[in-house]
Amino acid sequence: MRKKLVFMGLCLLFAASAVISAEHESDEGARLAGQVHLLERDLAIIKEVANSRLDAQDKRIGDLGISTAQQANYMAAISNVSALVGAGITVIALIAGFFVYVTSKSRAIVEARAAAEQWFDDNGDLYKKKISDLREESDNLKSELERLRQFSIEIRREMDKQKENVVTHAEETRKAINEVTKQASPSGSGQDQTSAPTTDQSAGGTVREELENPVLGGEVSTSNSAGSDGGGPRDAAFPATEGGKQQFGEGDTLSRLEQEVRELVNKGFKLGVQGDSEGAIAVYDQVDQRYGNDDSPGVRKQVARALVNKGVRFGVQGDNEGAIAVYDQVNQRYGDDDSPGVREQVSRALMNKGVRLGVQGNNEGAIAVYDQVDQRYGNDDSPVLRERVAGALLNKGVRLAVLGDNEGAIAVYDQIDQRYGGDDSPGLREQVSRALVNKGVRLSVPGDNEGAIAVYDQVDQRYGNDDSPGVREQVSRALVNKGARLAAQGDNEGAIAVYDQVDQRYGNDDSPGVREQVSRALVNKGVRLSVQGDNEGAIVVYDQVDQRYGNDDSPVLRERVAGALLSKGVRLGILGRHDEEIAIYDEINSRYSGDGGLSLREQVAQALVNKGITLGARGANEGAIAVYDQIDKRYGGDASPVLRERVAGALLNKGFRLNLQGDNEGAIAVYDQIDQRYGSDDSPGLREQVARALVNRGIALGARGDNEGAIAVYDQVDQRYGRDESTALRERVAGALLNKGVRLGVQGDNEGAIAVYDQVDQRYGSDDSPGLREQVARALVNKGARLGVQGDNEGAIAVYDQVNQRYGDDDSPGVREQVSRALMNKGVRLGVQGNNEGAIAVYDQVDQRYGNDDSPVLRERVAGALLNKGVRLAVLGDNEGAIAVYDQIDQRYGGDDSPGLREQVSRALVNKGVRLGILGRHDEEIAIYDEVNSRYAGDGSLILRGQVAQAFVNKGITLGARGDNEGAIAVYDQVDQRYGGDDSPVLRERVAGALLNKGVGLGVLGRHDEEIAIYDEINSRYSGDGGLSLRELVAQALMNKGITLGARGDNEGAISLYDQIDKRYGRDDSPVLRERVAGALLNKGVRLGILGRNDEEITIYDEINSRYAGDCSLSLREQVAQALVNKGITLGERGDNEGAIAVYDQVDQRYGGDDSPGLREQVAMALLNKGIALGDIGRGNAAIATYEEIYQRYGQDRSPFLREQVDQALLNKGIMLGRLAQK
Repeated sequence: MRKKLVFMGLCLLFAASAVISAEHESDEGARLAGQVHLLERDLAIIKEVANSRLDAQDKRIGDLGISTAQQANYMAAISNVSALVGAGITVIALIAGFFVYVTSKSRAIVEARAAAEQWFDDNGDLYKKKISDLREESDNLKSELERLRQFSIEIRREMDKQKENVVTHAEETRKAINEVTKQASPSGSGQDQTSAPTTDQSAGGTVREELENPVLGGEVSTSNSAGSDGGGPRDAAFPATEGGKQQFGEGDTLSRLEQEVRELVNKGFKLGVQGDSEGAIAVYDQVDQRYGNDDSPGVRKQVARALVNKGVRFGVQGDNEGAIAVYDQVNQRYGDDDSPGVREQVSRALMNKGVRLGVQGNNEGAIAVYDQVDQRYGNDDSPVLRERVAGALLNKGVRLAVLGDNEGAIAVYDQIDQRYGGDDSPGLREQVSRALVNKGVRLSVPGDNEGAIAVYDQVDQRYGNDDSPGVREQVSRALVNKGARLAAQGDNEGAIAVYDQVDQRYGNDDSPGVREQVSRALVNKGVRLSVQGDNEGAIVVYDQVDQRYGNDDSPVLRERVAGALLSKGVRLGILGRHDEEIAIYDEINSRYSGDGGLSLREQVAQALVNKGITLGARGANEGAIAVYDQIDKRYGGDASPVLRERVAGALLNKGFRLNLQGDNEGAIAVYDQIDQRYGSDDSPGLREQVARALVNRGIALGARGDNEGAIAVYDQVDQRYGRDESTALRERVAGALLNKGVRLGVQGDNEGAIAVYDQVDQRYGSDDSPGLREQVARALVNKGARLGVQGDNEGAIAVYDQVNQRYGDDDSPGVREQVSRALMNKGVRLGVQGNNEGAIAVYDQVDQRYGNDDSPVLRERVAGALLNKGVRLAVLGDNEGAIAVYDQIDQRYGGDDSPGLREQVSRALVNKGVRLGILGRHDEEIAIYDEVNSRYAGDGSLILRGQVAQAFVNKGITLGARGDNEGAIAVYDQVDQRYGGDDSPVLRERVAGALLNKGVGLGVLGRHDEEIAIYDEINSRYSGDGGLSLRELVAQALMNKGITLGARGDNEGAISLYDQIDKRYGRDDSPVLRERVAGALLNKGVRLGILGRNDEEITIYDEINSRYAGDCSLSLREQVAQALVNKGITLGERGDNEGAIAVYDQVDQRYGGDDSPGLREQVAMALLNKGIALGDIGRGNAAIATYEEIYQRYGQDRSPFLREQVDQALLNKGIMLGRLAQK
């Protein structure tokens, strides 16, 4: 019977231990069960890697800003390319004009009459004497003039479009991306956003009102965004084109000399069109050298024209200074000439000079030139010069806008409207409409969306019925911008309606400029549908863009289609249709990879980056790495700033993928490659990528345990970028400092970590950037955690309150997450202090504030708060309340597929089972454990597998407690069979615990040989494991084996095992292992006493007292008290009653005032034995006094053991009174 009681007691002991371990708090709560240092270290590592990688990787949209300084260089570099593009367009226009002449001669004659009349008005004085000859050739001349007029318009328009699309792409995209970054979700959901333009259009430039962000979130993507509708500060209202209206001949009525000059100028023009700028310049110089001194007005006009064209050629070559010098030469030589033709050429030279100054970034100089054009020609009635002045004012407004003078720019646009708004000339109507559209853009920059919309409506009302292609383009542009402004106000429906209006009104227009605006409207409509969550609708619109414009050869439309496809890929990814998504990226690569256009190359690179991200997210790390290598191979040598950023981003993502594969060395090598290749680049975007690579390198070093190396890298980030004012880099530096604090914490340097977190707060605490506010909040939360580790609960709570007070009202998702984290940790700290009610109130606050939030992170946080609330209610003994909370978690989140929430729900169910068991509702308890197994057994998540294993172990314990030891053993075997081969530390612990409980069950059944074999199996399988929990379980297995051997009479074998425990774990600082060793020594003492080796026995008890007397652990205090009581008993058995009494007094003096039930029992036992010893030496009255002391002290205690001690004391007192009466 005694054996059964012993084994049953052991079973219940381990059952209680398992029950306690089964129920835990999340975050810091779990660390409090004797494992603070190790779990805090593990948590710190996990948090650092997760936070930094999520900040730096896996489908995340933020951090895509591209700085103005970088893009300014970009603008200057590619503006020259635009001139080449313009030249190419000129050739196309020449061919097109000739084709029109051949096929539509009769129609061209009719359409040319108005232009011919204007021509005669402007040039009447010059050609009156030749009027009779001109009449004979009028038909041919009218046709030619009309062709040339159309040619000029097309050149101007095409140059405007091409130059603007290239020159202003960078700045508008950067600003758009900054806006996207502000609105992006931290979870990396790949959302697309809109951004407001900060630049105007000049002669034909588009205004980039909206942008679709095609980046999938997660790993670093350097997208400039596909499908963007951008535009910006393009100057030339009359672009720097060569030629004029004499390029194809002016008729045979010119003098022989004029014809010679004209033919030479045309020869230069043709050479320029063919790309032979040097040859063209040589011809223009020949014109100047041969005819420069001729006074004939016609010849002077041709020479001036040749010089202007020479300046254009210099500009195409990138020689801005040479171009400006030529334009100054034209002005100096011909500025005072009154001839209308020469005045037009001088005005052309001044306009082109302004453009060149603008390209150089000399905005003030450009404005001065445009003012000069206005002052000199502002009162001229010539239609050509009036258009030139309007163009100069338009460009002046653009330059003012670039300088940030929105008010000045608006005033200039109003001046254009006031001066030319009533003019019926098609060219001036186009300029005025363009000025009004620019005014709308300027109004939108400071956020005056209503004012901007009113201007766009004014454009529509005034010019909506105009048939002129240029004006129609401006009206369509105004409507598209109106849609963007409505979107900026959150009126998605209104915006979509406007975009539909653009499509309905202009969808069939063949004008290239209008087609571009319609395509822009459709892409923006897709963006709006995406914002509304209608991804399917957005995809339909993007398909419409592809179907309508996919075969168009226009570079702008090809870019638009590529952008639409890229956005379609993003939408497919969000819908989880990843095969189709990847197919789209492959389609973009297949269709556009051979295109030499820079923007399309950027789009293709982005598609490849997105493909890599998607492959990585699907677990195809090798495939993702191959794609990133493809990007590096194809674009690694490209000098384009955007493509350099794409390549850097691809390498960064490659490093991340290598890191996920466990190849830290490979990842570090990639990060070093990024630093070596781009570390000296001044581009803000690349500086950010390098900073990110360095931070990731620090993370990789930390992951492999090189804390010092990681800290050195974080210091390097701070030293290199700490003074940079870029928001993105400031965030990187803050992140590096945060990670440095984590590494210091892992090293145990809590003070150093706190100092770093304070540094983050001091440096960035007043910054309004959402990203930096999040970093500061995170630093403060980490500081609180460090204070908690130091045991400063009050300090930690004060910091968490500071986070809540400072950021509690912040709507930024990242900041909200940190505030919720602070509240959660505050609840844990209150629980550690024993303030369970306060902790519950905090957890309720988390639920009330964030319970309806859709953010996955916050949903997990709320579930965790409810879980902790249940634990606190259980601690208070409110098992029913705890069960209700666990049911609430299951009801609210049980159907959620999020891995984190599934883990929380599984924990809640396991905890519910524990509570049901405590209430004695064992059938329901076992049903819950079976439910956990049924629901999560097939899940591959490590945490969920651990919860299922824990449910099995708990079920086994419950079956054993009900006497069904065979059933319990079967369950433990199931745990071993399912998880025994798993290398996960958590599952190894679960299996070891199951085997330990199986051993106890076998012992209860009396199958001691099998029981001992199980303990040996545990020792054999796990003794080499360094994990603390497994070391504790092995120690317990050895203890149990020793107890069993002792119970079977093998005292020597038991003593040998206890010595083994002491030798293996005696110097371990783990509180649990210290308890195990103390228990082993105590049992060894008992075994020595049974063998009669009392001197050794007493020595062991003294060793326990000496080694553990100063320990504050309750369990160890009880062990020491038990050792002293045992020593007293042994002394008494040897006849040394005085020595025994002294020991019992020592127990009373040391522990008599302790409220612990275990220690009260030991003191009562010591007093009882003291009374017996006093009676044995004849001190009956002292013995009676001792028995009375026991009654007074413990007589009202309801503990069964203490009631037995009191009953025994009263019995002994009666016996002693009888003895004294007999005497």
